[in-house]
Order: sequence, then C-alpha cells, then structure tokens
Amino acid sequence: MAEAMKMVKTELGPDAIILHSRDTGKGLIGLFTGRGVEVTAAVDLKESRKEPAKSKPKLPQPGSAPAGNTFSSPSGNRIDIKIDGNGFPKGEDNPLLALSKQLEKDKQKTDIPPIPPSPSPSVTEPPKISLSEKRLENRLEHLENQLSKLTGMIANLVPSIASGELPSVPTHTRALYNHLLEQDVDESLALSIATQIAESTDDRDDVWTALKTFLLSKIPVAPPLELDLNAKRPKVLMLVGPTGVGKTTTLAKISAQYKFAPQSRIRPKIVFVTADLYRLAAVEQLQKYTEILGAELEVTYSPEEVRQSLNKHKEAHLILFDTAGASQRNMPQMTTLAAIAQAARPTELHLVLSSTTKYSDIVDIVEHFKEIEPVRLVFTKIDESTTFGTILNTVTKYKIPISYLTTGQNVPEDIEIARPERIAKLLLTKPVVNRSIESFNARKIEVHDEDDASKHTESASRKKEVSREMKGKQDQSDEAKNS
Repeated sequence: MAEAMKMVKTELGPDAIILHSRDTGKGLIGLFTGRGVEVTAAVDLKESRKEPAKSKPKLPQPGSAPAGNTFSSPSGNRIDIKIDGNGFPKGEDNPLLALSKQLEKDKQKTDIPPIPPSPSPSVTEPPKISLSEKRLENRLEHLENQLSKLTGMIANLVPSIASGELPSVPTHTRALYNHLLEQDVDESLALSIATQIAESTDDRDDVWTALKTFLLSKIPVAPPLELDLNAKRPKVLMLVGPTGVGKTTTLAKISAQYKFAPQSRIRPKIVFVTADLYRLAAVEQLQKYTEILGAELEVTYSPEEVRQSLNKHKEAHLILFDTAGASQRNMPQMTTLAAIAQAARPTELHLVLSSTTKYSDIVDIVEHFKEIEPVRLVFTKIDESTTFGTILNTVTKYKIPISYLTTGQNVPEDIEIARPERIAKLLLTKPVVNRSIESFNARKIEVHDEDDASKHTESASRKKEVSREMKGKQDQSDEAKNS
C-alpha cells in the first residue's frame, strides 16, 4: 500500500490523495500473477493552478467509487490506470499520457467560462484591441512603403526633384526657364527654349533679348481676311469654338474693323448669318449689332438653310458666320457643326479659344475641332488671364496662326490684330495676380519700338472714332424706334 501511495504522488503530484483501495485476486484461478492492489486517487486541479478562488472538490463517497484500478479527477472525469502485481502501469495505461490528455481537456473547459468575469484594473486589455492595433500598424507600414515607392518613381521621372536643381538647364538660362514655367509654358517646351538660348549666348544679360527674338520667330500670326470689293462672290468668315469663349461679341468686333476701315472709300456690304440654335440671346445680340452697323442678319436652322442664305446674299462683300458653342465631347453637336461648316464653305474658319483655359483642355478642344479644319486661331479674354504660356504651347504644337486677340467686352474697341511683338511681350512680362484693369490697359499700350508705338496710337484713335460712330448709329436707331 505504501508503494501504491508513493506511485500516486509521483505520478499525480504531492497534492494527490487516495480515495479508495482494495486487494485484487491472483489472476485466472490464482495462477500466473501475484497479488495486486486497486486504488482510486484524486488531485485538486484548481489548487495546483493557484487560482484566487478556491473551492473544495466534491469527493465521491467511498461506497460509490467504481470498481477497477481507477484514478478519479475532481471534474468528474475518470482516468483508469491498471497496476500489475509489481506496482507498475500496464502498457497504454501509462498515467502520464492519460493524465496529460485529461488535463488539456479540463484546461479548455476552465479557460473559457460561460460568463466572462467583470473587468478590473489588473485585468489585461482584450485580445480584440491588440489585434486592431496590430492591423493599424500593418496598415501604416504598408502606406509608408507605398509612399516611398511613389517618391522614388517621381524622383526617377523628374531628376530635378531628386537633386534639388536642374542640371540639364545651364545656369545662365535657369531664371529664364523658371520664368517660362511661371507663364504656364509647357515644361518640355520651356526646357527646349532655355537650351536653345543657352547655345546661342553665354551672357546672362543677353538671354532675355535672345528669348524675345526667339519668340518673334516662333509665333505664327495671320493678317485679317482681305476683301475684294469687285469679287463676284462674298468672302465667308466663320467662327467656331466651345461655349462661353465670346464668339458672338468677337464677330461684332471683327465686323466693325471692316465696316469702318479707314483705307476704304466704299463701305463693304456685310451680312451676318447665325446657326446658333441654342441661345436666343445670341440672335438678339446679333440683331442689335446689325442695326448699329447697317448690316443684314439671317437666322438658319439647318445646313440646307445655310446654303440658301449664301445664295441669297451673293452680292455681299463679307458674310460673317456665327455658330453655337459646341462641347468637344458632345458628338451630336460636333457632327451638326461639321455639317454646317461644310454647307457654308468658309473662306476662313477661325477656332476661338479662351486664354484662361488650361492647356490640357485646349489640346482636347483643338484635337476635336481640327476635324472641321480651322485655319486660324482667335484667343479671347486676354484681359482676364494672368499667364499666356497656353498661347505659345498651342501654336507650337499645332502650327495654326493667330488672327485676333480680344481684350474685353467693349465693341468694337477690345480687339487686336495678332502681332508677334504683342504676344512676345505678354510672355516676357512677369505674371501679375489681381492686377487692375487700369494697370492692364496701361501695359497694353506700353511698347519699345517707335514704329510699334505709332501703330498703337493710330489703332487706338481709329477705334475711338468707330466707337463714336457706332454709338451715333445706336442713338439714331433708338430715336427711330421711339418716333
């Protein structure tokens, strides 16, 4: 019995107790085996884990212990250990293996109680919070890696960002290059210009003069459409473009240039034709201008009516054709516009663009409108823009000459025949934000060449005369209506 007790404490620990024991027989008819002892033992698992809350195990009554060589756990589960006559466990009944499996099952049951205990200051944070923090760490690490990759890509694409300088731009033209970028000149074009000027001069003070010379040679312009008063058919000038760029007002300004031309003794006969089917205000606006200018107005609604209007006014010297603003992304509008242009067969088709439109949108507009084959460009709203690189970008890419610049809403004053000197001056001037109209107008007539100055003076004087004449006609028209 002492040997059995020793074995129980060795296998189950010092807290093990023997609950029941009995002698067993000597095997089959008392042969082959010696005398054996069957014991029932138990160990307090909760006490062995040293948990704060202790409870006495409910011990089975001695009379209720099951027969057999059995160790019983306090949880009610049984571990059967058969001991031979020499006091050793038999084969697979090794108590270490059996007890290990049973303890693992008990641990799983006791570690997940049905009702979680109330939180206390000594209790650690729930695993869910730790998992969220870990996920946040992983997410931040992922974003840092992505940012690092993106920075590397930009550094590879633009060496100047990585090095902090522009090694491909010579030092003496770097200020010129930066000025062109401030004017919204395309980066690749600005770099090309700076490189070419650097090759032409080594003097930092000469680069600006060289830039002006370069611009004068690279900005294409076209003179106004020349009228032949003895021609058998009229010249047709058509304006097309996106919405809101000022086509109708520009057309009225152009008409005044011809109607009151000082070099002509005979006033040309001018007819306005509009195919603007979307804006009633545009028709009313043209009606007002035709009354002032003593011109006729035809409103058309289809390509066939366009052809009829042209045949009707064969005796006119100039037909000015206004069209509805068309979105380059609206294919039905573009198709209608193309059909009208084909019916009108204009002598010159001018694409009207706003100088305030960003270059990427200008490219999109020209790419779609070039199917109509414009031969001239008109840039409006010069007075509203602070940078003019878009003009240089556009003419460099598409090689289409510029015919007119408009500088305000006043008819007929705020229009200029495009000249390289004027556009070069706009590009050479440092961009000024929030400049006043007065300062813009002052800059508008500021020139460096005496010939240029005389042209400006003559043009400004003539525009004032035309404006007074148009106002006089407007007053006469109003008096006629009131009488």
